Amino acid sequence: MRSIIRDSIIDAGAQIEESTMDQSLIGKEAVVTGRYRQFNVGDSAVVGYSHSNGD
Repeated sequence: MRSIIRDSIIDAGAQIEESTMDQSLIGKEAVVTGRYRQFNVGDSAVVGYSHSNGD
């Protein structure tokens, strides 16, 4: 699962899947999936996006 990450801080144990992010901060053991975003995600959080229109 490919991701593109630029100018971001990703903490230990975080998982980034099929996401493009820029200027983001991802906390310890957080999980982020899908789409382009600028994120600030805390420790152990789970953030994901599904395609509701079938894309």
